[in-house]
Parts: sequence; structure tokens; C-alpha cells
Amino acid sequence: MLAAYQRARTGHVQEAEQSVARTLSLHRVVDVSGDLDLTHNAVRVGGLTLLYINYGAELTIHLQSPYEPYYLVQIPLQGSMRILRDGERLEAKVGTAVITEPGHVTSRLQYSANCARLLVKIPPALVEQRLHEFAGTGRADELGRALPGVLDVTDGAGRTWMELVRTGVADLDAGAFMLSLPSAIGYFENLIVDGLLVVRGDGHAPADVEAVPSMRGALEFIDAHLDSPIGVLDIASATHMSIRALQIRFQRELGVSPIAYVRNRRLEAVYRDLYVGSADTSVYAVAARHGITHLGRMAAAYREKFGESPSDTLRAAAGRRGNG
Repeated sequence: MLAAYQRARTGHVQEAEQSVARTLSLHRVVDVSGDLDLTHNAVRVGGLTLLYINYGAELTIHLQSPYEPYYLVQIPLQGSMRILRDGERLEAKVGTAVITEPGHVTSRLQYSANCARLLVKIPPALVEQRLHEFAGTGRADELGRALPGVLDVTDGAGRTWMELVRTGVADLDAGAFMLSLPSAIGYFENLIVDGLLVVRGDGHAPADVEAVPSMRGALEFIDAHLDSPIGVLDIASATHMSIRALQIRFQRELGVSPIAYVRNRRLEAVYRDLYVGSADTSVYAVAARHGITHLGRMAAAYREKFGESPSDTLRAAAGRRGNG
């Protein structure tokens, strides 16, 4: 499945971690039982990413920090999986899917041997855009509810959504006859996002933020200005939101304030650079490049977030270079 879009095929834990992290989240693979044999295939379709992942072995993944907040649907094609989300254990096997979304804390994932999964990754900006377009149609409340943790993909709306995903995968596997056309890509992207909104469960969004602009501009502005001293007013002005609407939207979608999100993005950028650091990389230079000037506070926050100091990450990069 998606074999033409292979990112990695490896039996080495570090190579597996690095490959999957490039399309999903920073993580550590632990408690491997059996022979690791990762197949990692992934392809972008518009703003969506479709993935096929099978580690071969039974194992556990500890998430560290995502490159970006996103919705992720994991669909076991064989085997089973368990995740710990907000302290609640969710389980999925063939015929079901596990959904995680921004604002929820997913800390651990466990996969059975030969747990082959089809995954759909959706950026929050796409969901925001579609909800904004539904505003005023009478369905904004219905479609703005929280997603279920586990989705039945054999019946009802879940089955229809799964068939849409399979249709896209089948076209890609056949040579992308339809999904090479920009118009078809946009149509497919909307179908997948709208279909996922239809299967949402209970829980209403605050009525006073239903029609605020998309978060896409806010997230893009932050990423483009990590090296600058930006604040809430800067973000709100750049995206034509009120400060209150911006803060509500961040708390609702990402579970953090805008400034906390900026700090997290800076820390993640520092981690990525140190993780692949060279012999002449310095912690100070990397931190400064991403708008961090107070190394003491940064080091404390870094250790709390990643479980190690910045210099530890840089030393580990040197060790990987030496072993390579």
C-alpha cells in the first residue's frame, strides 16, 4: 500500500525514529519485542498526508513533542493498537480507527506485532477552514463537536469515510491518475475533512467563536517569525482577529495560549536542529537563531519538555555521527 511513496524500510531503531518523525512526531521507540522491520510510506495530497506504517515487531512509542499540531486517524489493517490519550486508554483493531486531535495529550502508543496501519494526517488549518465555510449553514454546531476517540469504519458515516480514503489510496497506488489533477486534489481534500466532521461526537464549541477567521494565518505567521520578539498583539494584528478570539481559538484547538504555543515551537525548532547538529553546532547559536536569548530559562523548559538538556541532545547527535 502506497509502495511508490516509500520513505524508509529499515530494521534499525534510530533510522525508524528519524524517518517517522519527519512525517509525524518526535518520539522514542521502546520495548521492542521481535525483529523490527519498519515499512514507512507517505505521500502529501494537498494539505493531507496519507501514510502506511508497519513496524513488524511489537513495540511501544513514547511521544516527545509534535512538529506541529494535527489531527491523526490511525486505521489498523491488521493487528491491533492501544494509545493513552488524556489518561484514557483507547484500543483499535481491524474495523475501527483511533483519532487524536489538537488539544489532547497522547503520551504512549502500543502496537502489536505486524500492526499494519493506514494513517490520515490533517492540519488544523484545513479543519478550521471547512468549519468556517459551514458557518451560517445551520450545521456549524453539529460539525464543530469533538471527535470520538475510536471510530467504527465498518458502518454508517465511518464506513463511508473509510471508503473515500480507500478510493484515494487506490488511485495513488494505480499511478495517481485522478490525484495528479489540482481540481481532484482539492475535491478529495474537502471530502476527507468534511467526512471526518460528519462523524464528530458530542460537545459544542463556544458560540461566540464560531465564525472567527481560520487559524492557518496565525500558525503560518508564528512559524515565519520565530526569530522575532512576537507577542499576542502581533499575531492578532497579522491575522485580523481580536486578542480574545485568538486566545479562545488557541485554547480550544491547541489547548495552550498563543504565547505558550510560540515557546513550544521555538523549543521544537531548537531540538530538531540540535538532533541533527554538526561538529561546529553550538546551543547558543541555535537558540538565538530561533529567537531565544535567555539560555537558563530555555534550558529548564527544554529539559522539562524533552527529558534531557540541550547539550545532551547535541552530544547524542555527535555519537550518532561517530557510529555512522
